[in-house]
Amino acid sequence: MTVIANDHVDHPKPSPEGLLLAAERMKMEPSEILFIGDSPVDIRAAHRAGAQGVAATWDLMANREYLKKVEPHHWAEKPQEIWDLWTRLSKN
Repeated sequence: MTVIANDHVDHPKPSPEGLLLAAERMKMEPSEILFIGDSPVDIRAAHRAGAQGVAATWDLMANREYLKKVEPHHWAEKPQEIWDLWTRLSKN
């Protein structure tokens, strides 16, 4: 795991820069990363980096209609679903 903050990159989301830096630090391919977000900007960043975008919809502020438009790879209505998704994908 790694943490990337806005001051670590020159271009914030939806630029893929932060996700690509995270992949590099973790010695992973971007396609191996589940990027969890509650806004279209998060999902766009995931797409641009080649990561898997997970739309987190348990927050009341998450707007499902806007999220649908950016086509997340996965949806999570509860935090537990993130673990379930990771577990399922890691078996493949």
